[in-house]
Amino acid sequence: MSISPFHGGLVFRDELIDSSYPTQIEHVKSVVATAAKQVPTQTSNAGDGLNTKNMNEFFNPNVSTLSLQERYNICASVGEDIVTDEELMGLLKRKQIFNCYDGFEPSGRMHIAQGIMKSINVNKLTSAGGVFTFWVADWFALLNNKMGGDLHKIQVVGRYFVEVWKAAGMNLSNVRFLWASDEINKRPEEYWSRVMDISRKNNITRIKKCGTIMGRGEGDDLPTS
Repeated sequence: MSISPFHGGLVFRDELIDSSYPTQIEHVKSVVATAAKQVPTQTSNAGDGLNTKNMNEFFNPNVSTLSLQERYNICASVGEDIVTDEELMGLLKRKQIFNCYDGFEPSGRMHIAQGIMKSINVNKLTSAGGVFTFWVADWFALLNNKMGGDLHKIQVVGRYFVEVWKAAGMNLSNVRFLWASDEINKRPEEYWSRVMDISRKNNITRIKKCGTIMGRGEGDDLPTS
């Protein structure tokens, strides 16, 4: 894995030149060679620069300037279903700023719907007064052996997701990103006691059924984690 000299995104393949376009090969090689001279030599710690950036540098929540009805219409446009219209309207009346939650597992390249549609919907809700908390599930990606089980690479990918959303126009003033590993380690007694409680109250067969939500089948070769 390396950092692309073209756009800063992660490169997962060694060969990016399509040999079906021979007339472009020499030009592309020339561009790559020139760009390579302008960036530091990549090592096994590629992405260290990305890992030093503050993901929440733009976090500074703002109150919405829209009317109550406008805020309601925006929120309603995002949801597939609303429990009750009255409950949503009541929430917006009581709170100028309200909490929204989402999360993602850093597992590889981001697809267009995750990049563009996520930015559009987040911007809608933050314009209505929402403050988004994104949980970056780094430990859970590790449990699922994403990026070869390398936590450093997983965290590089997590920051890459944030950079893609920035490039896609996500307004980050009302958005913050929290690493699952950091937050678990801040309250270990509460978290691990809950894990133990869930483990005691559920048998292996039932736990295996939960694997389908992660795209796994009950008969797959699943790690204990």
